[in-house]
Order: sequence, then C-alpha cells, then structure tokens
Amino acid sequence: MTLGGWFVMIVSVGSVTVLFFWCLWKVFTTPEETEKLHGFSFETPDEAEENRPAAADAVADAGQIGSGKLPKGAHEPPDP
Repeated sequence: MTLGGWFVMIVSVGSVTVLFFWCLWKVFTTPEETEKLHGFSFETPDEAEENRPAAADAVADAGQIGSGKLPKGAHEPPDP
C-alpha cells in the first residue's frame, strides 16, 4: 500500500476509535444524566383507535349519523 493509503487508513480508523472512546467517556462520566432522558411514544393508527376512550367513539359516531358524510378513509361502493 502506498504512503497515502496508510495515511488515510490511519486517520480514518484513528478518528472513529477516538470518537468511540469519547462517547463512552461521556456516557459513563456525565452525572445524573438519567433524569434528563426523554423518550417518545410511537403510536400507530390502529393503536390510537384501541387507546381512544369509548366516549370519543360515541361522539365520533354521532357526528356521522345522518350527516351524509363518510368516515375518513371510507370509500363509496362503485356503481354497478
């Protein structure tokens, strides 16, 4: 391998190794970091329906009765 190849390889591997150990050092030496951790709740549409209270279903259904509107995502049947 040429001198340039050795240089690029050493810089690449060295920088990734330094970054890895710096991240480990930050994780293990930052005090009380667990109190600052925040998560997120990923909820799919089917889970949203399961978690929706029954009263909300009744209100949503009442708005659809006799209004002539189809629920969101519903399609009219094709004409024969």
